[in-house]
Amino acid sequence: MTKNDDYVYNIMSMSKKFCGLILKTAYDKMGSTSDISVLGKSMLDWVKLSFGDAPVGVVDEDKSIDLPLLCRPFALEGYDYIVVLYSDTPLITRKTVQSAVEEAYNSGRNVLKMTRGYVLSCAFVHNSDKIYTNDTFYFDEEDFITAFSFKQVGLITDILKNRILDYHMEQGVYFEDLAGTVIGCDVTIDPGVVVGHNNVILGRTRVREGARLGCGNNLTDCVIEKGAFVEYTHAVRSYVGKNCKVGPFVRLCEDNIIGEGSEIGSFIELKDKKIPAGSVVKRITRE
Repeated sequence: MTKNDDYVYNIMSMSKKFCGLILKTAYDKMGSTSDISVLGKSMLDWVKLSFGDAPVGVVDEDKSIDLPLLCRPFALEGYDYIVVLYSDTPLITRKTVQSAVEEAYNSGRNVLKMTRGYVLSCAFVHNSDKIYTNDTFYFDEEDFITAFSFKQVGLITDILKNRILDYHMEQGVYFEDLAGTVIGCDVTIDPGVVVGHNNVILGRTRVREGARLGCGNNLTDCVIEKGAFVEYTHAVRSYVGKNCKVGPFVRLCEDNIIGEGSEIGSFIELKDKKIPAGSVVKRITRE
């Protein structure tokens, strides 16, 4: 293929079915970006989300190998495009990937260069060794902020944090303190829940409709049932039943079940305990 072949492709013969490839990057003083955790997922896993259900390969970035050659083993039979992204762009969204593929399809391009990444036709990958075009197409540029330093990781974390909060607010969750609240990517909060100041909610925590989180909680992999009120509580892998009151200054270390209508606090620490429904536990204890 020639340089002009980058731009010449019969779009009438193409659909928009695409596969993906993520290039794992590394930087001095940071090492590999793919394993850096941001709000419950590695940066590599955040990038994978942008592909939806499309098959995705992963390989180390190798600048000594031309990109079509690097992509060739991953440009799958039966797919029209391969989308190439990098592990250092965890803000990339499915919407941006789909928009880029749509643009490549509508413009009939074999090569569409994004700010950080490419959309390549699989036919081009299997028949060409080099990319010649330098033209860049621009989409939502926030998606391409690159984690080339820990300062950049901090910036990306703040953006992802706000995206997650925005999502939950759109679903009907009320946060009294946006600046002091951190919600992990796999947390589920039902509509109508009120979340107070300085809450950190991580893992696969589920907060049911009608529950209220007061101030100062740190919850990981917990279930907070309907009507429960929890404040100033540190809990890991614990279940808080309906209409319970937990806190302040309670620590549920692991594997606790707090029965419906129970009251726990203050200065209680429990681990691997099953508290019967309707119990009141308020003495200072370490069990």
